[in-house]
Amino acid sequence: MWIALGVFVISALAAIGWVRAVWPFSEKSLTAAIEQATGGRVEWHNFRSTYFPPGATAERVKLFRTDRQPDPLIQVDRMILRGSFAGMWNSPKHIAELQLRGFHLLAEQGAKAAVPSSPSHSTSSVVIDKVVADDSTLRFVQRKAGKPPFELAVWHLVLHNVDNRLQPLDFQAVLAISEPPGEIHASGRIGPWNSDDFATTPARGNYSLDGARLDVFKGLSGTLNSKGAFDGNLGTLHAAGDVNIPDFHLTQSHHTVPLSSHYEAMVDTLDGDVTLTSVATHVLHTTVMSRGSVSREPTPHHGKTVDLQASVQGGRINDVMLVLIKSKVAPMTGSLQVNTSIRLPPGPAPFLKRLSMAGDFHISGAEFTKEARRLTLDQLSASAAGRKVNSDAGPGTVLSNLHGHCVVKDGVATLSNVTFQIPGSSAGIRGTFDLITQQLNFQGNLQTEGELSDTQKGIKKIFVKVAVAIHKHRSPQHLIPFKITGQYGDPKFALNDDPQTKKRQ
Repeated sequence: MWIALGVFVISALAAIGWVRAVWPFSEKSLTAAIEQATGGRVEWHNFRSTYFPPGATAERVKLFRTDRQPDPLIQVDRMILRGSFAGMWNSPKHIAELQLRGFHLLAEQGAKAAVPSSPSHSTSSVVIDKVVADDSTLRFVQRKAGKPPFELAVWHLVLHNVDNRLQPLDFQAVLAISEPPGEIHASGRIGPWNSDDFATTPARGNYSLDGARLDVFKGLSGTLNSKGAFDGNLGTLHAAGDVNIPDFHLTQSHHTVPLSSHYEAMVDTLDGDVTLTSVATHVLHTTVMSRGSVSREPTPHHGKTVDLQASVQGGRINDVMLVLIKSKVAPMTGSLQVNTSIRLPPGPAPFLKRLSMAGDFHISGAEFTKEARRLTLDQLSASAAGRKVNSDAGPGTVLSNLHGHCVVKDGVATLSNVTFQIPGSSAGIRGTFDLITQQLNFQGNLQTEGELSDTQKGIKKIFVKVAVAIHKHRSPQHLIPFKITGQYGDPKFALNDDPQTKKRQ
């Protein structure tokens, strides 16, 4: 009996010794396996093997690309490796799950990754069935001078069937974005891995973004949702999708309007810059076509600068005005054409203070929506044509060839070279409109062949007669300087008696 027991104990100790010698989850075995697979150097702290289930845990794990590399390529706050006894004897060996908490990756474009090249037909001695990484940060060193590293926060990442056979692997990820704040859910495939330059590793998949709030941008509000697909490589992805903001609102306006867009873009994942190759944005019944970029520039403010070239063909001026104004009804209707440049830098200032625009516009078939303004225009047109106005004649007089140049900067729209025509008359206008305070300050000339006094009553009629008499000797037509001041909702029309203005005109 004692002999049998002794044999059993000796056999058990021998078995334990053999298991410990061949145990794949020892610090020595895992260090050798990782360094052989990556060609780099690994460091751990508080390493501990586990036996039920078989596996290992470690803290402050660091993987260096070379022995002389000062910064680790990969750093993990805590690693948990879980296997199975059945998987230990398979060929290749299977690890059920690898959990990484606080995973940090430092990536440099063009730098050789710490994964050696191997033929596509090579087999792996170890397959990780599932990798789960939480609270991760991907830090991309910039290839462009003067640009800080770009960091991407990955809240949750799952990889399936990870081995070194350089075959594509499936992934699901939840990425955090700060502008606007929200979560991007993505899934797809990555690989085969290019160890000479990780940025050229193929990648494709789909994404969705729900409930991103625009009120993080001062002066804006609304909820942004987006869905789309991407294809390309880890360095440059082609993306296409749809953006929907059902409740877009400028806080200085009283109108909430739906916005929707379809876009195609190239995304530089190493610095987060986006080249917009085509964007079609729908505002009510108006479509804005644009292209440009969203990129980081050396500025004192965190964030990206939007640069666009935009155009509108066959849009509606009332659709655009409703986004900007406080009045319930747009003051004018008509067909709109626009060609403009748009620039929106980052910063704490409100949206309209940061917005810069410069371009030309043309409005055809323009009509005022308020009856009082339509009647005044009808009176002017009838007087110029030598007839009396009929207030019951139906639609009002239409402005033709309304066009000009507009520059928006620091919340103020400056209009120049603005001209329009009505039957028998024409006008030229220039001046400013404060988009925030809604303050008007315009000057112009009205040129007509009719008796302008017919369009006025009382003291205004006298003023117009005097002005006509002064200008009669200059032209067979009547040239009247005027100005428009006051608030947008209650404009003040008057003769312009500024000597300097008259001299310029």
